[in-house]
Amino acid sequence: MRYGLCLAMLAMLVVCGCRQREVQPWAGTVGPVPRTGQPPSPGGEAIPVSDATPADDETPAHFLAGAFDLPEGEITVTEKEHRNPALSLPGKTYTCTHGGEEYQIRTIAPGVWSVMNRTRLKDQGQTSPSAAQAKKAAQAVLQRRWGDRAAEMTVDQDKPLPSGPYSLTYRVVVAPDVLTGDDAAVMVGGDGKLISYNEHRAQRQVRYEEVKLTREEAIAKAQAIMEARYEPKPKLKLLDAKLILSSHLHPQKGPLWSVKLGMLNSIGGRPETVTAADGVFVDAMTGKEVKLPGLETR
Repeated sequence: MRYGLCLAMLAMLVVCGCRQREVQPWAGTVGPVPRTGQPPSPGGEAIPVSDATPADDETPAHFLAGAFDLPEGEITVTEKEHRNPALSLPGKTYTCTHGGEEYQIRTIAPGVWSVMNRTRLKDQGQTSPSAAQAKKAAQAVLQRRWGDRAAEMTVDQDKPLPSGPYSLTYRVVVAPDVLTGDDAAVMVGGDGKLISYNEHRAQRQVRYEEVKLTREEAIAKAQAIMEARYEPKPKLKLLDAKLILSSHLHPQKGPLWSVKLGMLNSIGGRPETVTAADGVFVDAMTGKEVKLPGLETR
């Protein structure tokens, strides 16, 4: 059970994006993108960033203190060394202790942090907290970490996990299928206490009309990438397409399209159904594929 939860936590950290001191605009001239929904703010201005947002030089102890409501000065931090660098994941891993409890922290890019209370995870049983307990714990950590901006976050997923804990994910949505890149994931144990917390913070203030690639163009690019990825060429069905205005996966922390496609198959003469799914990230400025860290050769 603990292994599965750790994998789930890592997946949320990588895909689910500390404020830059100065935001640099895109070079060149870009026109408006025809798309349903309203721009992030009147006139397409940049999304405001709260003064309460942590600085881009945040430390593991400061992150842990805010996530779990601990006194920062009483936290012990040790950076974990990877025995085999070739097999290590991108970013840094830290082991932290406070009050007899052990925490594991990972950061893979500026503004991308995760923490898990390994002691609570070890003691976690099969009992799930109530939805009210889980939401109370989630709102408390969001308020500590995001301040007034917590009110901008909407629930994306809200469900108990088969292994016991309750999982909630939050995003800042500015228009239909358009996200700022700010999101958070919370896992709460059966006793209503926080087990893990992940967050991504948008690293740039990207204006809505700066995006060059339309939704239709991004989907077409993703379909071509998927068709080249598999042999024989799969029959595809669009499952989801979202624009992230500032993603940590983008080379310049800019906008990308996240497109999820299902592969259709007919088994035993039955009607075609989606039997597998895969995702493609497309640079919303250049149309090129953006690959997850560690999958560059795929």
